[in-house]
Amino acid sequence: NSIEKYLSLHMSGLKVLAGVQTSGAITPEIVTSLVDNLKTAYDFIIIDTETALSPVTNQILDSSDLVFLVMDLSIPTIRNISLSLDTFKSLYFTNEKIKLIVNEINSSPDLKVSDVSAHLQWPITNSLPENKAVTVPSVNTGTPFVLKSPDEMLSKKIRELAKLFAADYLKEESISAKPPQKKSWFGKA
Repeated sequence: NSIEKYLSLHMSGLKVLAGVQTSGAITPEIVTSLVDNLKTAYDFIIIDTETALSPVTNQILDSSDLVFLVMDLSIPTIRNISLSLDTFKSLYFTNEKIKLIVNEINSSPDLKVSDVSAHLQWPITNSLPENKAVTVPSVNTGTPFVLKSPDEMLSKKIRELAKLFAADYLKEESISAKPPQKKSWFGKA
């Protein structure tokens, strides 16, 4: 309940806990406590971390079920992603946990997703197409483009990503939503 008062409710129904400006105020222990408390009230917790590895980021990565590593197709980014993947491999993180996502904004047209995946020796889970006509107004108005422009390819790709981390939840929902089967004359369903 004490955390609830710090959450901002968005019109989409999502609640957001904004980060603090003083990075030293947050410790791995605080993050663990916060996430454990949020898990009691929410089915999904999404954390947008800083790009550098730190004790706090490491704690978040360790306790996460799924990590989206977002990249563009540029040589400096590919080099940094390669180094990050080496670190994750040394920590025994697999491609089941670490999902590479290509954000095509600022990406080089000379680099192909398949070539980058082969170079990194890691599968690319999804590629988000550049669409400034959809994203810029979304950022400026605070209206999620998946709600305002649901038929755009970018929105469809975002929904694909959501299904990745919601797959188990969606299975449970579809199972519980099925009506009970009627019994036959012989007592079998």
